[in-house]
Amino acid sequence: MNIEQRSCATSLPRAAVMAVVLGAIGAYGGFVSPSAAADDTDANQANASPNCEMEELDVPDSQFDHYVTDMDAQASYIAGNAHNNDGSNQRMPWVFHDGQAEYIDAPYDHAILTAINSSGTGVGYSDGPERQDVPWIYEDGEVTELPDMKNFQLEDINEGGDIVGNKVDPFVIRAGETEPTFLELPDEAEEGRVNGINDDGVAVGWFVTPENNDWENPLYEPYMWDEDGNGTKLALPGDEPFHSFAQSIQDDWITGYPALRWNLDGDDEPQPEEIDGMSLAHHTSPSGMTAGAVDVDEGYGYQAVLATPDGTVELPSLKDPDGDAFSYGLRVSEDGHTVVGTSEGPDGLVHAMSWTCK
Repeated sequence: MNIEQRSCATSLPRAAVMAVVLGAIGAYGGFVSPSAAADDTDANQANASPNCEMEELDVPDSQFDHYVTDMDAQASYIAGNAHNNDGSNQRMPWVFHDGQAEYIDAPYDHAILTAINSSGTGVGYSDGPERQDVPWIYEDGEVTELPDMKNFQLEDINEGGDIVGNKVDPFVIRAGETEPTFLELPDEAEEGRVNGINDDGVAVGWFVTPENNDWENPLYEPYMWDEDGNGTKLALPGDEPFHSFAQSIQDDWITGYPALRWNLDGDDEPQPEEIDGMSLAHHTSPSGMTAGAVDVDEGYGYQAVLATPDGTVELPSLKDPDGDAFSYGLRVSEDGHTVVGTSEGPDGLVHAMSWTCK
């Protein structure tokens, strides 16, 4: 979750929080119309495979909203957060493993578990004293605070233990090191953020220039850093820049907003691919399966979908989108058979979901 998403979510109603988490902020413009992508969905589904079955994750305290934030490549661990609906904005991180989720003992009442790997090691941060972010690492069932890194937000961790995060500017903490190394940004950048890192140490995120950093309509540009921390702009389709960012990377696949992906595969300048039948893309497996959502009501409703090499599959939801319902796929396992995400139910709560696709 980006810093602007987190700050907006503190005061928005639940349906709006879902839209923010999806990156579907109406003020962002300049990309291919989501409704145009929605028009292609039925045609894509006609030849699509596989079939996907839905299951609600067994999470604690079912009276809360439950958001999935990450899953490791082997689908062994799922990270998520419970949000209290009483107006307190209490957030309680949990880890799902071996068929059940349990809360982790994170510091303070407003905590976010952002990422987890296949060894069960996770990273996150909490709102601490005087509104200072307190980063922490979850390992072997224990949470360790990083007291010397106040206001650092940890965003992702790879299998080797490399961690990326942000403190105004993006940084990486390589496995075995204790000090962050800040990642370079273009000379014209005012600020930037890193959102993900793969097992080769390639990281992705975005940057924004001063003239494009309008709060109501910022123009982010997608960016990547190689294993040595050298930065490169990611190409966009068309001749004009538009609001976009790279938000996840697995293996050679980079997935970005709104519905784009890039395949590295030894290419120093990967070209963008627009994903048919999808409005918002979140994550792509090594086999090219992308989890995300399609706009079904001009930004007021989203349906979870999985883009496959054969077409786009609609993932079952707890209720049909009717203008205020949301579901989306967030992460795909390495083998492409497991998708996790969320779906709003008839009870009005957000539920943590898993889809098995065969």
